[in-house]
Amino acid sequence: MEYNVRFTLDNDLKQNFEELNKYIMNSDYFNSTDEEIKKKYKTRLDGIKKGELLDDTGMNLLEVPGRKVMVTTKKDYQIKCPLCLNPQVDKIIYPYNLEKLLLWRGYLIKPNTFPYFKLHYLIQSSDHIDGTDRGNQNEVHKDPYVIEDMLEFIKLMKDGSLLFNGWVGNSLGHLHFHYTDTHFPIKTKFKKYLLSKDTIPTKNGSLVNIYRDEYNNCKNFILIKGKNQENNIFQFLQYLNSQKLFYNLLIYYNKGIFFTFVFIRRKGEDKLNFNFGSAHMSGLSAFSENSLILLKNNKKDFFKIIDNYCTETLVKIDEEMIKKLFN
Repeated sequence: MEYNVRFTLDNDLKQNFEELNKYIMNSDYFNSTDEEIKKKYKTRLDGIKKGELLDDTGMNLLEVPGRKVMVTTKKDYQIKCPLCLNPQVDKIIYPYNLEKLLLWRGYLIKPNTFPYFKLHYLIQSSDHIDGTDRGNQNEVHKDPYVIEDMLEFIKLMKDGSLLFNGWVGNSLGHLHFHYTDTHFPIKTKFKKYLLSKDTIPTKNGSLVNIYRDEYNNCKNFILIKGKNQENNIFQFLQYLNSQKLFYNLLIYYNKGIFFTFVFIRRKGEDKLNFNFGSAHMSGLSAFSENSLILLKNNKKDFFKIIDNYCTETLVKIDEEMIKKLFN
């Protein structure tokens, strides 16, 4: 591939993405640079797999043993946002400087430098100024075109999952969604979760289901299903922001229908630095080494800490409020 950034139209998105991914996978881009990890794993993708079920949390352990965040720049730059720096390959060390990107609808589509999944890309704003409101995570509930674009992206790709962490489960202000071909456990398990009595129809023809579980606190969310739901999602996210609440999203497309899971969040005490985001809430959870030690030595306490964390940070939404909002 001769380009660093390739301009891509809707009709070419899937083909250009597949060509980009083929190039990335055939290059040295994902080669490990950590000396200790290199003794066991050649690439940062090696060893990624779904692990054990974590009690009744709705989560499975996600093992990512080849992943370790490293410095990728040649020297210290004034710009501190890695999502702004990494595409500037003249400032990046080998093999990270092999990165190439697509430019689609004003977003840069790039491989996640330190992936959690075997296919893991970022869809990020191409216009971001660190420390300002320009191109940051708030755009999702400020600019209706962001949700509209993301729905169109997953529709054009025809498969996979979109994830958005926003301000909980993420340490960066730069607006970005995650794309992976991974199918998360919640996509099939949600049918077994506790569904509130009513299915709430919206003016756009979508259906809203509220899942509430008083005993397993990580299993609380709403699910919006429908063909034309961008206005519903945007309206709901605006409402959450007005209530000073945050959100994680999981979006996928199947047989002409969009499925959007909204996990309503607040920031709370995080003793083990879980920093749960949309992937965790959707059923795949990577943990720090300290957390894994606790899991190995005391599973009962570990599961209790997870549930307490969800109690503090995952909000059970009021059903009557949902009815008023969408009707």
